[in-house]
Amino acid sequence: MVIYVLAQALEVPEATPRSLEESLAARLAGRELLIVLDNLEHLLSSAPLLVRLLEACPGLHLLVTSRSPLRVRGEQEYAVAPLELPGSEVRHADRGLRTYAAIQLFEERARAVRHDLVLNEEELKAVAAICRWLDGLPLAIELAAARIRLFPPQALLQLLPSRLALLTDGAKDRPSRQQTLRGTIDWSYSLLSSQEQTLFGRLSLFAGGCTFEAVETVCNPDGELDLLAGMTSLVEQSLVRQDSSRLPSAGAGDPRFSMLETIREYAAEKLIERGEANEMRDALCAYYRTLAEEAEPELIGPRQSEWFGRLDVEYDNVRTALGWLLERGWVEEELRLGVALYEFWLRSGRWSEGLRWLEAGLARSDADTRCPVPGEIQGRVLAAIGDYLGRRGEQERAIRVLDEAVSLLRELGDREGIAIALRNLGYFLHQHGDTAQAMRCLEESLGLYRELGDRWGIATAVSRLGIIGMEAGDFVEAEAHFRESLALHRAVGDQGEATLGLNNLGFVLMEQGKYEEARAVLEESLARMRELGLKGMLAAVLDSLACVAMEQGDYERAAALFAEALAVSWDLGDKWVVLGVLGQMAELAVSQGQAAQGVQLAGAEAAGRDTAGIPNVPVEQEHREQALDRARQELGNEVFHQSWEAGRAMSLEEAVAYALDAY
Repeated sequence: MVIYVLAQALEVPEATPRSLEESLAARLAGRELLIVLDNLEHLLSSAPLLVRLLEACPGLHLLVTSRSPLRVRGEQEYAVAPLELPGSEVRHADRGLRTYAAIQLFEERARAVRHDLVLNEEELKAVAAICRWLDGLPLAIELAAARIRLFPPQALLQLLPSRLALLTDGAKDRPSRQQTLRGTIDWSYSLLSSQEQTLFGRLSLFAGGCTFEAVETVCNPDGELDLLAGMTSLVEQSLVRQDSSRLPSAGAGDPRFSMLETIREYAAEKLIERGEANEMRDALCAYYRTLAEEAEPELIGPRQSEWFGRLDVEYDNVRTALGWLLERGWVEEELRLGVALYEFWLRSGRWSEGLRWLEAGLARSDADTRCPVPGEIQGRVLAAIGDYLGRRGEQERAIRVLDEAVSLLRELGDREGIAIALRNLGYFLHQHGDTAQAMRCLEESLGLYRELGDRWGIATAVSRLGIIGMEAGDFVEAEAHFRESLALHRAVGDQGEATLGLNNLGFVLMEQGKYEEARAVLEESLARMRELGLKGMLAAVLDSLACVAMEQGDYERAAALFAEALAVSWDLGDKWVVLGVLGQMAELAVSQGQAAQGVQLAGAEAAGRDTAGIPNVPVEQEHREQALDRARQELGNEVFHQSWEAGRAMSLEEAVAYALDAY
């Protein structure tokens, strides 16, 4: 999962035919960047990927924390030293004990459980001895300090050394620091009540922290645990942490609880020892499948921001559930969870990851007759897979998969599923050049949605019909489609799709010469995009606004908007938008009397499209050719050809830099 986590953190969109690794490398190319990867010891198999990224991106540096080295070339190991400790012979007159980091940490953590704590000199000496026994390891010191509620420092000092010696005996194969740390956790665990030990082990299930509601549902299925007392105790003893972050919910939100990875690993061992691991993991899967199914309709409604935020916060746990369902061979449940996540994966740009989980489920089913998948689930899964493939630029494969989905869903009579698959198939058939068949698919999809009374489905199908009309130059029909789609998306509360619809509407209004209306619509779209954080479409609306300014002769504003659109799309790695903006900037240069510069930019755009296999839409191509005809008349054939070839010789990165320097 490392590649997906990196792509998500760096906002790398999957809007190009290249692999996610290639997109990630392109995003990092030419940048000076430090990436911190924490707790990588259980993901050492990702080391080759990290090396490839470092080789492709000279300005990239990685800071990795791990209990094991990666053992790759170029790695520089740095052993993290324990906290500074006073020696047993230190004289207080030379340096006060409170100046040592280990003792400062102990006092800080101790006051978290005893707010009135004031340590005298003798107690400080005992604390110094405790910290020495614990080798200055921060986590071990925290765990010991949490016991100050029951044991004053002198008593703690008497208990700790003998306890650690007993618990680490027989673990001589471990480094001494690991023996100390594990022994400290063992000691803390042994002091828990039976109920607290049970809860502690079960909390290890959560990979990304959890809410109290999740703890109630997953960890206490029979209601035998006193959760409030148990969670309070575990937090007080530093075995569980209460996070300050809260869920993005309508109210104040729920606090989240988490474990440090070292403690969680220990707790997971205890869960297995108790024989509860399978039962508790099944409960986790059931909880997060229910959550995803509850979220599914909300992701296209008025509470979509809240629910996208909630799924995003819980996503590490959702991944855990997906993985466990596959491991158990419960393929139908894994795929049902994946279908519920379809819109989440789609709108959050996790296309490759969604594709991976869905294809893994189908592959497991094909390979194991004990893991059958009902036809209706398989059809919905294929409809989603086809959508993800098409968005990655694999149109031919997407069309084959979606054809299979439509056939299967027709056999089953699943009208909603057929409508979804046809909607996706029609869009990618159009992108592949078969517009007539695309229209037939979309019209059938629209008819099914109307029969079902599905306003959101109607809106999506109508929107895609509008895109086909817009790209074919039928702006009057496209405007009608976009207005209908916009009204429906607003009616059902899908602000994300409504905002994208405003951009489409603004573009067709501009193409009809309705510049003031187009500008007002696009300004509204831009404001809503910034408010909703829709970074992926920001460049597109900036580009459309720039086109309006160019058509109105406001070349200075057009140049500024084009430059921002180009910078945003390049930063996101969205090659489709980058190439489109380069072409628009070429037209602007010609309009400003800088014909040679315009031809060079147009040549760079053409070369980039040839390399990436991204064609221009007819209406845009027509505008481009008109500008190039004017430039040829102004420059003459020889200079025109020289400028064109100079642009074609540029790499895409060079072309972007050239355009930004020019504006």
